[in-house]
Amino acid sequence: ATGSESRKASAGSAVGAGYGLRIMMKTGGMYRFGGFQDDEQERLAKFFQHHFQMPLSTRELCLKGWNWGTARFEGSVLSFDVDKNSAYEIPLGNVSHCTTAKNEVTLEFHQNDDAAVSLMELRFHIPTDPNSDTDPIQAFRNNVLSKASIIQATGDAMVTFKELQCLTPRGRYDIKIFPSFIQLHGKTFDYKIPLTTVLRLFLLPHKDNRQVFFVLSLDPPIKQGQTRYHFLILLFNKEEETSIELALSDADIQEKFEDKLQKNMSGPTFEVISRVMKAVVQRKITVPGNFKGHGGTNCITCSYRAGNGLLYPLERGFIYIHK
Repeated sequence: ATGSESRKASAGSAVGAGYGLRIMMKTGGMYRFGGFQDDEQERLAKFFQHHFQMPLSTRELCLKGWNWGTARFEGSVLSFDVDKNSAYEIPLGNVSHCTTAKNEVTLEFHQNDDAAVSLMELRFHIPTDPNSDTDPIQAFRNNVLSKASIIQATGDAMVTFKELQCLTPRGRYDIKIFPSFIQLHGKTFDYKIPLTTVLRLFLLPHKDNRQVFFVLSLDPPIKQGQTRYHFLILLFNKEEETSIELALSDADIQEKFEDKLQKNMSGPTFEVISRVMKAVVQRKITVPGNFKGHGGTNCITCSYRAGNGLLYPLERGFIYIHK
């Protein structure tokens, strides 16, 4: 039960074949209840008036099916209104990521593993006003981020690897490893990858024997515009070395990772980052099997569509890395 001091407004509306109840809280949250019959509207109104001294208003919904309207933020809810009536509402706590590009804002949502079908993303086109001093795209994004359930980089990273070469998504990124997610920070894009979305790790020698691929298999993938990246591919020179110091006490390292990691680690960069990833993600690293090509390498040069790459026969499958 909740007291009237915590309730802001109540409204009823027709939902499907019945009647629905929508309650907005002063904290910004929203609760929905369904399954009421039409003739129960009067009883609900009397209940709220008697117990909470609050009228129950009737709320009309827009059924026109238009895809243009006004985005309105109310507490932790985004309402898309058409002709001043709500077409649909989005609880912003379900938003996992928010990105912008020119006149577009894209919302991505937390996935329900138990649902057969779920909403993956929603994209808004927002026209700009040359006479306005504020950027409507950024203002919209800020409103979403203030209420969304998005991974925030709070506290210090356990370790940071600077300026790593990434083939997909292409560019150089600083990789920060936090207790529950991995952050990729580049000049243009910033990604936060929950550790639970990393399915597999691969360490694959390049055909030239001077470089090494380190690959993370992701599900769901990270996205850049309309492009989805199911694999994060890093490329290292074997001769490149690094030294790191974990931002954890010796006791914390021993408790969380036992003997898998040490506070101070050094060596070839690909070895150091693969050791850290293996311990943090808690996944085994897959390496090439016993296959050797005619040149003595673990891979075969081949092409996929218009691109060239390397095909690695593994013990239980294949993995293709584009050049």
